[in-house]
Amino acid sequence: MARKTTLMPPVGTETAAAPASGTAAAVPARPARTRNDELVENFLWGTLLFVLVILVYLPAVKAGYIWDDDQLLTANPQVHSPNGWWTLFLKPGGADYFPLTSWTLWLEWHIWGMAGASMYHITNVLFHATVTVLTWQTLKRLRIPGAWLAAAVFGVHPVCVESVAWISERKNTISQIFFLLSIMQYVRYEEKGRLWRYVASVACFTLSLLAKTSVVMLPFVLMMLTWWRNPGMEKDWRQWKRLLLRMLPYFVVALVLGIVTIFFQYDVAIGGEEIPIGTLLQRSCSALFAIGFYLYSALWPFNLVEIYPQWHRAFREWVLLPSPHWQPPAPEALPYWLQAIPGLVILGFLGYCWAQRSKSWARAMLVALGCYIVAMAPALGLLKMSYMRLTLVADHFQYISIAAVIALVVAAGTEQRLKPAFLVMAAAFFAVVAKLNWGMLDKNPAPHATLFAEMLWIVGPLILAGAAMAPRYWKPCWHAFTGLMLASFCVLSYVQAGIYHSEGTLWKATLDKNPTSWQAHNHYGAFLYMQQDWKDAEPHFLAATQLKPENPESHNNLGLTYALEGRLADAIKEVETAVYIKDNDAMRVNLGNDYQSAKQFDKAVENYQRAITLNPDNPQAHCYLGITYLKMGKVDDAIPEFMDALKINPGMEEGAEGLIETLRSKGVNLVAPDYSKQYAFNLSEAMQLLHNSPVFQQYLRQIQQQQQQQQPK
Repeated sequence: MARKTTLMPPVGTETAAAPASGTAAAVPARPARTRNDELVENFLWGTLLFVLVILVYLPAVKAGYIWDDDQLLTANPQVHSPNGWWTLFLKPGGADYFPLTSWTLWLEWHIWGMAGASMYHITNVLFHATVTVLTWQTLKRLRIPGAWLAAAVFGVHPVCVESVAWISERKNTISQIFFLLSIMQYVRYEEKGRLWRYVASVACFTLSLLAKTSVVMLPFVLMMLTWWRNPGMEKDWRQWKRLLLRMLPYFVVALVLGIVTIFFQYDVAIGGEEIPIGTLLQRSCSALFAIGFYLYSALWPFNLVEIYPQWHRAFREWVLLPSPHWQPPAPEALPYWLQAIPGLVILGFLGYCWAQRSKSWARAMLVALGCYIVAMAPALGLLKMSYMRLTLVADHFQYISIAAVIALVVAAGTEQRLKPAFLVMAAAFFAVVAKLNWGMLDKNPAPHATLFAEMLWIVGPLILAGAAMAPRYWKPCWHAFTGLMLASFCVLSYVQAGIYHSEGTLWKATLDKNPTSWQAHNHYGAFLYMQQDWKDAEPHFLAATQLKPENPESHNNLGLTYALEGRLADAIKEVETAVYIKDNDAMRVNLGNDYQSAKQFDKAVENYQRAITLNPDNPQAHCYLGITYLKMGKVDDAIPEFMDALKINPGMEEGAEGLIETLRSKGVNLVAPDYSKQYAFNLSEAMQLLHNSPVFQQYLRQIQQQQQQQQPK
């Protein structure tokens, strides 16, 4: 029997004819969207995302320089050098290789220099706002439901605060910009087949690697996305062959820059330092724990800490410095069998999804969680990193991958794919987590907002579970839940960004949640020391030496406080321990200062000379050596040292004062020097160095004032 065909009106047209009796009226199709409509929509919704991120991160604009911002920016000679724009790429002098990130710092330094940290923070916030908009466009290009909401959640997610409010972590935001552009161009290439888009994708990937090499896993992410977008390719080996050939340039670039990064990590950042990471089996267990921790913190972003406890340090290790001893496991460490459980559960679930991969939900789970884990793989602890001297995990390690988890949850909710049983289980899990973390609530910067968010995470899934059984209520409940979630994230991230206001606020907040962090004790002690609060700084330096005896900086800092308290014997002991662990020119100068204060001038001279051998361009070593010679009555030996100090640092006050004193002791008239006399030093050069010094100009003004006062009226 022939099947009757009903002709529908063409798209974009309407019919004026009345429907036949007993038949449903044809619904007119919506007018086709034009390119201009899409551009207007992108502009309006993109602007809203951009402004939202800026408003949430306003406290970060007022933040200062923290942690290693001095090494990367304020005290980085390459960033300050006019030639730094190219030496950062070809002759990098830092501990890591991310020249594109350093180049942005170089550019800003030569625009506003040390005018204030605010300008650098503004740039960071703008980078993150750009990433947020690109995240929306990438998810939209991949046709993922709820793309805008997912991008908004990413933009204000508390885990992202560390990468935005910390100047040095702009490498995350910059690399993510090119990471997303590479994905977008590759997807467009697959759809349109234009070669220039493929070349642009590879170029963007290269730039992303030059900003931060942790994006090295992008080729695998592209392969998973291609597999997800083409269900029929699974059994077609020819498509896989073509895909692998297309990925070849990505793998080559990733391999080259990956090797460069590993070299810098092992040869420069780590150097000769022993970083305990355990055996391969132990590292694998810790990596499984890290997978679970990151997924947990992505879904439960409360009680965040700048430096997390050393849960992975569950082994004893033989340590040679400062004296041979067995270093016990970290007090907060977890047994390895327990560390492995979270990751094994997740991998087991992914295995089940693989078995069910013919179903759309399973493929979505595989791709989203697969991209999330694969993108973080370089930071899971299987390879040694300098950061592992502090802890295994950090919020900024999942900045690149967290959007995958957010997109998965938002898409499932938008499409009403969240099952009641799953939502009830999630509520129960969050209730247990909230109970276990109850004692940490008051230690959060916004305890009331945190409590509201935690209750929302428990009550919200229960309400959604009820709505899932009555589908007509799902959308209003889902919209209400996501609206409250966004609002709570905005408040929490706004307050979290304020923690980065200064070294003091950052490290105090860290110690409130993790009192076992030796690095936090050392940095907070340094902050108090610079505030001249030496009494309160001492116990923090002492705690740092006890928590990590093999760290030279904490011994050196403890010695500085002892010296200020007049405990010279204790100070010498601590700084000697520091230079025994790591022979460093700055610490040698400190040790020389202690010996000089103790009037042991020969040992002071020995340490200053050793500092100059380690670093001939250390002006303090030359200056304090000159002061010591002066105290020993060796004026002729002191003058060249003061001159060398001023050659290195023309503005050094102590160097100028020392040179003025020594020249006067040699009978030199500094106002009108007699260059015809013979000295054991170059008087002309010495006077030229003094004329470049503000101290000497002030000295001349004082002499002139004295002469004017002595003239008869």
